[in-house]
Amino acid sequence: MIEVYILFFISALLVFMIGGSLASFIAVLVYREKEVSINTFENKKTFSKAILGRSYCETCKHKLGPFDLIPVLSYIYLNGRCRYCKNKISVEYFFVELVLGAIFTIDFLYSMYLLPQNGFNISIFYINLILFFIFASIIFYVSYYDIKNYLISDTMVALLSALGLVTMFIPEFLQQSSNMLFSYFSNQYLNIFMYHLLSGILTLILFLAIYILTNRKGIGLGDVYLSFPLSFILGFDLSLVFVYISFISGGLYGLYVLLLRRKKLKDPIFFAPFMGIGFLSSLIFYSYFLSLPIFLILHYYLGV
Repeated sequence: MIEVYILFFISALLVFMIGGSLASFIAVLVYREKEVSINTFENKKTFSKAILGRSYCETCKHKLGPFDLIPVLSYIYLNGRCRYCKNKISVEYFFVELVLGAIFTIDFLYSMYLLPQNGFNISIFYINLILFFIFASIIFYVSYYDIKNYLISDTMVALLSALGLVTMFIPEFLQQSSNMLFSYFSNQYLNIFMYHLLSGILTLILFLAIYILTNRKGIGLGDVYLSFPLSFILGFDLSLVFVYISFISGGLYGLYVLLLRRKKLKDPIFFAPFMGIGFLSSLIFYSYFLSLPIFLILHYYLGV
């Protein structure tokens, strides 16, 4: 029995390290992409080197070794300083690694909790886990880029849409195929596609209405575009949860910065991170949300 707990702990730690490592890479990618946009490069080779080159200290430019790049632990061990020049490293990198590592670990633990309910179906477990890691990494990049630049990448929005199109044909993903509110076609996959497409369009219309009614100050146009693939992936039921959590968390943050006078009412506030919170929460805890009375009643009256 002890061996099982040890194996479980090691697995959770490994998942955390994977998440932290990806977060570190994403943070560097966002930082270097901003630098690349400022400077002019002669050719693609120089551009690729700037984006994908080895990590280095921003102060002394010394290339970092493997032991300098262990997520979270390296920062703690080195007391938040560069091993070579002893200058302070921004605590932002520590929290970036901690957040994505924690998100990966929470999804892993909750997926393990649901394993008995899924009949210990390992294929469902791994499919959901891998897909979640992919979506979480992309959303984390979009959110972090929005925090740093107040912009949302059109490329990432298109990538999320493409991935959503692929995942909807994997019935195991979120086990949504049995809860469709749209079932007018004889072809099962066409039903699934229309269900997700309708969800994406309705959410897009909602965000576009907010964008127009607030005179482009409530949310950005990038947030409007991003709402489509996120809702497209989730489906109608979970999109309600996604929208609710997004606006509640975003509203609380807006109130917080206004009370502390860090922002004025007319100042822009990034919204993609809160959309990410709503989206990832819906993905992780989908079984809990779909068991809420409001969805049970909805399904009862709609006969699904």
